[in-house]
Amino acid sequence: MQQNNYVEAEDAYRRALSIAADNNKMCNLGICLMKQGRIAEAKDTLRRVKPAVADGPRGVDSHLKAYERVQQMLKDLESEMMNKAGDRVEQSRLFDAFLGS
Repeated sequence: MQQNNYVEAEDAYRRALSIAADNNKMCNLGICLMKQGRIAEAKDTLRRVKPAVADGPRGVDSHLKAYERVQQMLKDLESEMMNKAGDRVEQSRLFDAFLGS
């Protein structure tokens, strides 16, 4: 994923997840999907991430930071998409107002 090849990374994470479920891999798969613009699929993937368990072998599950990061990325991306949609509506309104005058 460091090389920005999200299609290949997605394939690798899916193969790894088929061998053994892992919350970190699920979070990284979610990032791959977001980077490809597949937001709905990323959300579905992230819904399957299990909550952190405080009594795991390493204390709080190691995926917690990755999960928080991916949730913030998703929120930022959705906000950006909403702003772009709002900009298009405003541009259309201004264009219509210009034509009407």
